[in-house]
Amino acid sequence: PWRNMSPSRSTVRFPLSKRARSTPVAIVDLPDPGKPANQTTAAGCPVASLTVTSERKSTQKASEWTPYLNLAYNWTDDLMTYVSWSEGFKSGGFTQRVFPPVAQVPDVGPEYVTVYEAGFKLSALRQRARINGAVFYTDYSDIQVQGFTAAGGVAPVYINGPKARMEGFELEVQASPGGGWFTG
Repeated sequence: PWRNMSPSRSTVRFPLSKRARSTPVAIVDLPDPGKPANQTTAAGCPVASLTVTSERKSTQKASEWTPYLNLAYNWTDDLMTYVSWSEGFKSGGFTQRVFPPVAQVPDVGPEYVTVYEAGFKLSALRQRARINGAVFYTDYSDIQVQGFTAAGGVAPVYINGPKARMEGFELEVQASPGGGWFTG
């Protein structure tokens, strides 16, 4: 066994086998010195709580190809239009803080996205005005969201949702009336 001393409590950890990295460990929290224990063992030793946890390592690997295609055309020195398509992903991971603690760390798989966009960029009035506009459509699968699971707990964990879609447009207008002024 080994001891981890902190000002508020003492913890003794006993590996339940010689392979402590991959097997459960018994963690015994001892009461603060000078305070009465809430429980005792059969031998009369004070014990505040006994928790069995797993020190199993959880891993995830992800490798994805994320293509991007952009076609743009300059109609004049002041007007450009474009269309683009791309695919992307966000790797999975683990929720580190779970309350109350659970035996296995909650994990979340990767999310995938496909994005379509078309737009224009226009400069006018001898470069004193700029207008940019775009429309877009984004399609998610296995989107990562915070939620609650059947395993319980009062804190949310990251989970994979089903599908999600986002569509919209944006319009940006900037003007420079002169004299160092700029509006947008």
